[in-house]
Amino acid sequence: TTIQAYFLAHCVAFVTLNYDLFLDRALGTPGRGGPFTTIDSYVQRNGWMLIKLHGSVNWTRRIVADNLDGPGTDFASQRTRLLNIVENGLAGNLDDAIRVAAWAERFENVRGTGWLAYYPHLALPVDDKADPLCPDRHLEALEAFIKDCTNTLVIGVSGRDPDLFEALGALPQQANFVLVAHNSKAAKEAVQRFEEHIDFARDPTGLPIGFGDFVNRGGLRAFISACA
Repeated sequence: TTIQAYFLAHCVAFVTLNYDLFLDRALGTPGRGGPFTTIDSYVQRNGWMLIKLHGSVNWTRRIVADNLDGPGTDFASQRTRLLNIVENGLAGNLDDAIRVAAWAERFENVRGTGWLAYYPHLALPVDDKADPLCPDRHLEALEAFIKDCTNTLVIGVSGRDPDLFEALGALPQQANFVLVAHNSKAAKEAVQRFEEHIDFARDPTGLPIGFGDFVNRGGLRAFISACA
């Protein structure tokens, strides 16, 4: 579509607090850059990038432990084996490198080494989350990328996440800021929180509308048309 073509042809930074793969799959379909296969592929796109502040369900770090048993070949046995490893406290000893892998790749049999196990790298769904879980080089790339950005579209964010404002700290004065929330109260409160952290050239817009309706009613197209 025209909107998809705009996103992929212009400088657009996608910043998400979610760790699901819906946005990854929408942006990484064949013919538009391929899937995200390495941790650095999220910020090595032509004109755009995807920043996942709270980690991702397909990001893993290797559990540093000796003599791990094989997990079996099916999903259920792999899941059970990984949970047993976590319960035994081994997941607290993790390698620093982040690996992009599907559930079927949570275990790896390396000749001469034995079984390696990988632990999901994502934030727990609690109010007081830790610092951003994406690599520092992602945040550095974002800061350099958005230093001249005057247009921001916010979807379904409450404004209660300090790491989001930390990541957006390089934003210049905003001329076109639109926030989409599920109702009027949520939109108003979220906009107020953003006003405490971001400089606005004109009053930000808070829309009490779901993102599906926002797109279907022409809101996304109007936002793009208003981009400076």
